[in-house]
Amino acid sequence: MTIAVTWVRVAASAANAGTGSVVAGVSQWGLPFSDLLAYSLNTDGQGGRARSPGMNACHFSWAPFGRAPDVELIENEFPLLIPISQHFTDSGGHGAQRGGCGTVQVWVAHQAEPVFFMCVADNSKIQTSQGLFGGYGPATLPGISIRHPDLLRRLREEPGAFDLDLETLLDESVVGGERTVEFMGRSVRPYDEGDVISFVFAGGGAGYGDPLDTDPQSVLDGIGERSISDWAARTIYRIVYDPESGKVDEKETARLRDAERRARLERGRPWNEFVDEWSGRRPPEEILHWFGSWPEGRPLAPLIRH
Repeated sequence: MTIAVTWVRVAASAANAGTGSVVAGVSQWGLPFSDLLAYSLNTDGQGGRARSPGMNACHFSWAPFGRAPDVELIENEFPLLIPISQHFTDSGGHGAQRGGCGTVQVWVAHQAEPVFFMCVADNSKIQTSQGLFGGYGPATLPGISIRHPDLLRRLREEPGAFDLDLETLLDESVVGGERTVEFMGRSVRPYDEGDVISFVFAGGGAGYGDPLDTDPQSVLDGIGERSISDWAARTIYRIVYDPESGKVDEKETARLRDAERRARLERGRPWNEFVDEWSGRRPPEEILHWFGSWPEGRPLAPLIRH
């Protein structure tokens, strides 16, 4: 059931990625440098609003706006190549009004080595921003790097052979090398010429309202601007459309949405039954080592911060 909107100034939580990526070393100009490049801090997504989606690449995490310099300026000042800088598709929380997307850049060590990198971050495991009125939370932000890839060689020798986008560079069959996926916050480590230092993510905003209540045309608009994937359109929003004509099959869309609402009711359980099952769950022991006793959280060992 769609609820009439009365609070037009209500919005879901904006992104709060808090990712600060630091690079240091000696530049291609022979000058020592050390700097926090705040692109990932300044291009977070806005939360979904009562009557419209959140804005993409909207702002600094704790201010109305922030500066996001052109990649050419960064490449001129630092020994970096940035082959992609784009919206981070599906990073915003899905909803009747989806959260705005954050961004993603890929930083490659170039023209001087080593380039030292570290990152201060959160939201790699659980997002602090959460949806409102049935909206989804935004995507988490993994720490991804690639040692000894063949990206620079392929860009030189095979121009146009593959698309320069996030999904392509994540595909091991397209760009080889030794991939590491870890917590976004990372201690200092050096990278050599051609290494993908990091996929630098900005967070998306949280979603507002049930995704099944969204206007199908809004979803297609999101696909066009690369803020929503085809997978999300079909799986989360339950949209059926013809990718050639760009037209929504309204009858089939309504049928799938009704079926999903019925399935939700079938999955539902009385509150006490849910609590009994949930209370019997227990995290893995490697997590409890840092958490403490379960469920009280009493320390079991000294925690030493470096």
